[in-house]
Amino acid sequence: MKCRFFIIVSMILLGFSLAAQPVYQDVVLTKDGSTYKGTVIENRIDDYIKIEINGGSIIKVDYTNILALNKEIVSEAPKEAGSFSDENFYNAKAKLQGLHIKDLKKVSLQDLGIAAWSSSQKARLYDSLRHDDATLPFVLNLILPLGIGSYIQGDTDMGTYQLLSQLGFSLAALTGIGYSTTYTTGYSGYSYSYQQPNALFYILAINSSASYIAGLITPWTYQNNYNDALKSAIGY
Repeated sequence: MKCRFFIIVSMILLGFSLAAQPVYQDVVLTKDGSTYKGTVIENRIDDYIKIEINGGSIIKVDYTNILALNKEIVSEAPKEAGSFSDENFYNAKAKLQGLHIKDLKKVSLQDLGIAAWSSSQKARLYDSLRHDDATLPFVLNLILPLGIGSYIQGDTDMGTYQLLSQLGFSLAALTGIGYSTTYTTGYSGYSYSYQQPNALFYILAINSSASYIAGLITPWTYQNNYNDALKSAIGY
């Protein structure tokens, strides 16, 4: 009887002991300012590590970019409303997808329902939406007129500027609006006329050239501005 009582008490105490043990997670701090929390699933010394963050994504971090590798106790507090889940992730992504920079600046964390998300969870959302496609618009603007590359990237302001300026110059040249007729009388009294570019032609030509050059630069600036606005919108 005493033996059985001792076993029962021991099992109860062991259960309390196991329940009281803290749960740890790995924390990777990088030199570029990112923080990843989860479970390190692969660690190749002096090469790279792979960490599975909350939500299931796997991040690879080069050792040259690692500032610190620590462990921390995982909070066991009940999940708040708006906490991370796959459903909330895809809902927030759908709300942000396709928005222009000016629209991103109007978005709030409460609108997205991600105020309670951790930095690593917001990083996952940011990585799924960030722009890294400047090369294609650059090439299209290089070989095609009328701002096609800018429109494809989503930069409608620059695309419209290129379209109007380049189309305006082309129409002025084709219709003759950009040329003026000059009459000249020779020594023998014989007069003849010829056409030459007027002030409008040169204005439109300069504007069209400026829009072409701008179209080769703005794909990169638009990409950076979009990513900055996206970071601000999700509080990352």
